[in-house]
Amino acid sequence: MKLKLLSLSIISACMLTACGGSDSSSSSTTSTNNSNTGNTPIPGTTFQQWAAVDLSTGSDDLDINISQNTIDNGKAYSKQIVGEADNSFIVTPNGVYEDGEEHPQYGTYQGLLTVNGNQWIHSPYSSINSTDLKITTTYKLLDISNKEIFPTILPQEYIDLKYNLNESDLSAIAANYINSIKPIKFPQGSTCLQLQEISNSEEYVDLEIDEPENQSFLAAAWNTLATDPNAIQKVFKNTIAYFSDDENDEGFAKYNEQYYEATYYKKGVEFNLSDIINEWNSFKSSSNPAEVNARIDDQILLAENSCALYNPTAITAIQNTLVNYQ
Repeated sequence: MKLKLLSLSIISACMLTACGGSDSSSSSTTSTNNSNTGNTPIPGTTFQQWAAVDLSTGSDDLDINISQNTIDNGKAYSKQIVGEADNSFIVTPNGVYEDGEEHPQYGTYQGLLTVNGNQWIHSPYSSINSTDLKITTTYKLLDISNKEIFPTILPQEYIDLKYNLNESDLSAIAANYINSIKPIKFPQGSTCLQLQEISNSEEYVDLEIDEPENQSFLAAAWNTLATDPNAIQKVFKNTIAYFSDDENDEGFAKYNEQYYEATYYKKGVEFNLSDIINEWNSFKSSSNPAEVNARIDDQILLAENSCALYNPTAITAIQNTLVNYQ
């Protein structure tokens, strides 16, 4: 039920790309024309809407997921526009947080949200009045008018195609879509929120609600980890979760005698864009082939101009490119 604070495509690009292999077809730097608004405060909590978009190009079809976040008088809502909504809930050491009631216009109630300068402070909804979890997200407001859509919404695919990496992994539909959007730019008035940092007041697990018939499989997976001497155990409210090791945040949990796939989120800083960029910079070396350093520079530039959430003008432009692919 985690509020769609960031685009999954941005996170996947951040986590999966660094210095990679050494294939290359070009060493030119990606051109960008973002107008960086610096510390300009994000609009307040009276009313605003931002959308997250995630496109998956590896399957036979172009998988599209677009969700809209609405903030209205300090209340946060999430509505699925395209694709399937997440069906999960959060458990902390002392609390449980889930989706609230449906708003007829804005979608599912997600709790309270305070905007403090460039930060969103999200207090997720809890039917049992849990209050221990606060998720703080820091953003930078960017003007993306006249910026190319393709590298903004598909940064990993942009790098792959530019440097001839994994091109064969693209489905025919995805390749056609990418070719169709290469010349298209965001219209005037397009803005986005760039994700800078996410931090959590408590560690927690996000538990995915699955079909009842999958309980036997989930129970077997949980028991396998529970009997593994090397597995990591995490205990939360009415919950015991296991993960294969400290580096794996995907595992299985038992909550109130039911079994779930679990994703673990640590207390404190969960994501920091500057740290990732600094790590990429550390991969650059005079001993690398020139094309490898050029690719790292391109990836850093894309990250520095990345978007997590789009305003209505920008998301409408993105949706217009997808009309023939839904």
